[in-house]
Amino acid sequence: MNDLFVHYYIYKQLSIMKFNQLTIKQKLIMAMILAVLASTVLVGAISQNQARNVVESRLLESELPATLMQIRNNIDKEVSQLQSAAHQLATNRFITDMYKENKRPVQEEKLIQQLNDIRTQYNLFDASVADRTTGNYWNQNGFLRRLNQQQDGWFFGFTNSSNAKMLNVFQEANGEVKLFVNYQQLNGRGMA
Repeated sequence: MNDLFVHYYIYKQLSIMKFNQLTIKQKLIMAMILAVLASTVLVGAISQNQARNVVESRLLESELPATLMQIRNNIDKEVSQLQSAAHQLATNRFITDMYKENKRPVQEEKLIQQLNDIRTQYNLFDASVADRTTGNYWNQNGFLRRLNQQQDGWFFGFTNSSNAKMLNVFQEANGEVKLFVNYQQLNGRGMA
């Protein structure tokens, strides 16, 4: 341990002697190089910190809110289109006349075609209509069933409400998320 201390002391003395042996010009050059290096490192660190702050603030205060607003507007536009399609189906005279006249077998083929057209046009999983009075329920595949209180509480909750529109997000058992856009005639029989 003492040998290590002795070696360090000798090295330090030699370094001081070497520095003392330098000319004033050499000492000034070294001092200038050290000053330039120190100022360059300091300016670089400050610049990097400021650039990071500017980028972070721009992302959080400008770009991220603008991107989120654009996404929101796109979703609102799509939902609005789907609400218009549901409104159109629920108030379609052909469909509501079918409920009134009880001509289901005759007109069901046309109804199925119309539901398939809507499903294709809007790229939907399902397009469906129901008679609010009877609970008869059709989708693009045809007549499904008569809705009942035990299985279809959503239907009776919606038809008993005073709301013409209903948006409902549903998650399937497999994790798939679906958005249901419903519209009903408050003073009629149509619902889509």
